[in-house]
Amino acid sequence: VESDYTLVYFHHGLNSSNKPNFRWLLSAYKEFDRKYKKNVKKVYIVHPTMFIRIAMGVLKPFISAKFGRKLSQVKQLGQLSGVLYLDQLAIPAPVSEYDKSIATSGGDRSKMGEGTQSKSVFHATLTKAIPDTQQFGVALVWLKEKSKGEDIPFVVRHCVEYIKANVIRVKGIFRRAAAASTVRETKQQFNLGKPVEFEDPHLPCVILKRSEER
Repeated sequence: VESDYTLVYFHHGLNSSNKPNFRWLLSAYKEFDRKYKKNVKKVYIVHPTMFIRIAMGVLKPFISAKFGRKLSQVKQLGQLSGVLYLDQLAIPAPVSEYDKSIATSGGDRSKMGEGTQSKSVFHATLTKAIPDTQQFGVALVWLKEKSKGEDIPFVVRHCVEYIKANVIRVKGIFRRAAAASTVRETKQQFNLGKPVEFEDPHLPCVILKRSEER
């Protein structure tokens, strides 16, 4: 794998006859070459159960914090629509039917004998609606729908305009990094629709490169 990719794991259908043991899960993770772990942008676990939470707890000491942040538990397929093209996913029919049954029962998994879900402290869970101002971690089609007729995403347009007007002649742009904490705060400001000011001349270049992350 030479380019970035996203992995979606459909957990429904796992039972006592096909459930892998923890030793196999650990060995499978270790078998992944570094480039597979580096290039994966997000791993979505759809319809997680208690087994998943236990497995993640057991594997936590062996999984890097960076890779752990890429994992997200998704309770229903609809929560993926803002970040992925569902029509491009090969979703097994039993998974779709199970998802419909969850929606019909109001998402109460206890009615299906699996107990209620709670948030994992190790992995993020997509439980909140994506705000209209979201700029990072969403599909291009989402940005186009929310851009009010603009063809170029707001972050790209804002960064390019700033670079052309203020830092085009600065040495090292697009090569030097900005502080990771500043990058996170700036991305959050963009996601919340707040005004963004670039104090570091290299920051808009870093944000521009990060804007292609999906």
